[in-house]
Amino acid sequence: MNEVQTLSKHIRSTIIIILTVVLILNIECVISGIHNALKLCANSVIPSLFMFMVLSEIILSILLSENAIFFSPKMTAYIIGSLCGFPTGACICEKLSHNGIISEKDASKILPFCNNASPAFVIGAVGISILGNENLGWIIYISQFLSSAIPLLFINTSCSIKTFNHIALSVKNVFFSSIEKAVYNILKICAIICIFSAFLEILKKMSLSYMAILLEISNGISFCSQTFHNSTALTISLCSFCCSFSGICVHLQIKSMLKRIDIRYTYLFVCKFLQGILSFLFSWLFCFILDI
Repeated sequence: MNEVQTLSKHIRSTIIIILTVVLILNIECVISGIHNALKLCANSVIPSLFMFMVLSEIILSILLSENAIFFSPKMTAYIIGSLCGFPTGACICEKLSHNGIISEKDASKILPFCNNASPAFVIGAVGISILGNENLGWIIYISQFLSSAIPLLFINTSCSIKTFNHIALSVKNVFFSSIEKAVYNILKICAIICIFSAFLEILKKMSLSYMAILLEISNGISFCSQTFHNSTALTISLCSFCCSFSGICVHLQIKSMLKRIDIRYTYLFVCKFLQGILSFLFSWLFCFILDI
């Protein structure tokens, strides 16, 4: 056992050394990647996410304090996560678990399907800005909606309404606390994006741009739209996969939000990958029906 642990440590150390050398030898790509990431964060990520992260914190605080959750906890997490975009779904699941509304185990089971790209990103950024057609954005968003909602229906969760904590609500405290949490979370998200963007620039230099499909959602969608533009149906379907799978970058953003829920990354990865495949199939079907 000690030999296995020692070997594992040596492997990790070797990987870290190799990555460090690669970064040093490609410092120009690193600088360029981080520069692009900062522009992406300033022009897209922060404007599209920050207000929704603040609002989701405020909404859930009000719902919990007033015992006014009208849907099941599972559907509450799904609805807010789908409207506000990732990683707010992870924050909602953790908050529901922390307040004793659902168990940690149930929260970890539904979490992968409650974190989806927001309609603002899918319809606006992907549909209008990248694909040049709002209707294509709607196809992708509906495909994502179905690919996450259908598996979620088969996951049973138990909730304890009696464990809702009635807390005297202070509007001022909720408002500033929500802003503080949103700022902290958005900085972590931007930092992760910068790291992935740096490595993606190196991969582009090595002619491995296709890896963006698995690594980072925005670059993956951009790669698909540029590479497969001759086939609209294939482009839409692949972009749909990218949105639903969301990329390892987003997976790490989700993991970084979690302090009280212990979710295995293999489970998160497999669920998002299967969701991506379902979304691909739904988009392909819609394109066939609509003759796109």
